[in-house]
Amino acid sequence: MGLSGYCVLFLFFTFAVALDVHLERRNLRHHVFVRNSDMDKGFRISKRSLPAWLAPTKQHTINRRSADQGDTCEALQGYETKLAANTHSHIFNDLSGSVSLAWVGDGTGVILALTTFQLPFLMIKFGQSKLYRSNDYGKTFLDVTELINNTFIRTEFGIAIGPENSGKVIMTGDVSGEQGYRIFASDDFGNGFTQHDLPFIPVMQITYNPRDANVLLVTSNHNQLWLSKDFGVNWVKIHDMVCMVKW
Repeated sequence: MGLSGYCVLFLFFTFAVALDVHLERRNLRHHVFVRNSDMDKGFRISKRSLPAWLAPTKQHTINRRSADQGDTCEALQGYETKLAANTHSHIFNDLSGSVSLAWVGDGTGVILALTTFQLPFLMIKFGQSKLYRSNDYGKTFLDVTELINNTFIRTEFGIAIGPENSGKVIMTGDVSGEQGYRIFASDDFGNGFTQHDLPFIPVMQITYNPRDANVLLVTSNHNQLWLSKDFGVNWVKIHDMVCMVKW
């Protein structure tokens, strides 16, 4: 805004202020400015009436919203005590370089913990895995490694949990000293596992069909796509030259 703009604003403000005052002589020597009471009427703001289509209906009311407990700090009081009462620690007494946890199902309280230890030696990797299962949301764990025959489970493939509340679990084991790779599949929330040898070397975690947990897909080290329709019992190669797959 230029200099002329500031001058206009200043003159307008001065004029507006001077409208409601008048000069009054109090004595022979002094003159004072007195505010006009009548001018207040001219500056009163009257409430505008709204058009009918904008006016609220007679049934329309405005009520003051009561403060919800969730919106106040009172809802957080005592959370430290509740958190401490529901926090539990567990020590896995094994040579675990990494620990993987997986919830199995919704509201079942089942947690699977997989500990893995790898020791590379020249061109060979020695590994050990331990499997633990909890039925009480992690308060206690039971060593169930015998369910996977003490097989070394590849950490990068993790614990593949089935969709929804199917109770299905798949773990991929490395038995390179024997027949290559095999999977351990469970359909009862990890209570028991069935092993199936794979006719290929997987390079990714086995994925479930979101609508049918018995249908599985996985790619191999030769960029082949393999499909199983019976929860890993039988596998069929359906495509070559596949780099990535997603349901």
